[in-house]
Amino acid sequence: MSLLRRIAILAAVTFTFGLAAAPASQAGQYTVNYCANGAGAERWNAYATAPGMAAVECSTAGRMRITMNGSQYWNQGSAGVLSFTAPEGTAVVGWQPNFRYKVTKYGEDTERFRVAIGPTPFRFDATTCINTLCPDVINGPVAVDPPAGTIEARVSCVDEVVGQSNCRFESELIDYGGTITLQDDTAPTLRGAIDGALTRATAVSTALRGTSPVNVAVDDVG
Repeated sequence: MSLLRRIAILAAVTFTFGLAAAPASQAGQYTVNYCANGAGAERWNAYATAPGMAAVECSTAGRMRITMNGSQYWNQGSAGVLSFTAPEGTAVVGWQPNFRYKVTKYGEDTERFRVAIGPTPFRFDATTCINTLCPDVINGPVAVDPPAGTIEARVSCVDEVVGQSNCRFESELIDYGGTITLQDDTAPTLRGAIDGALTRATAVSTALRGTSPVNVAVDDVG
């Protein structure tokens, strides 16, 4: 199901006389899968500082990954990022990822590689760790409160160690997919008039029983 939905509903209406009311749609929360179990990666993006790599590989490998490769020096600010942007009219209120992380440190003359996972801009409640202190498995749930328009996972060389200006690490952060919960505060709206054989019928002279198709086109942003 697309996150930005344009829904056309075909309803079978049971009637005895006149037109029964179509059921109402409501705003609220809904959870979508990404990457795992055949799910896609709509609205996900990936980028990295060369020669690092970030890629969305859900259709080919069932994963998304950041690879900061090589036993070389990374400049401060070098990063690999996986990011998701909520559809218009919605916000992320929950995130359950399935991360695996590995890192190798080459020498003590190094800045820190920091992993940060959460809503952006990052807040105090983001899931964050440094260097080899990061766990191998990061499954969440990731705190998203208040709701956010963008969430991301980032591996970056940060300026936190006095007297150092580069990071000498290699690392890989892989997300094998999970779920995102979205808040949709906009109720669906009727795109046009209700249509169908029943609505085009002339005045009924006798009581009728049965079913008749009624087309209801609805716009639902979110």
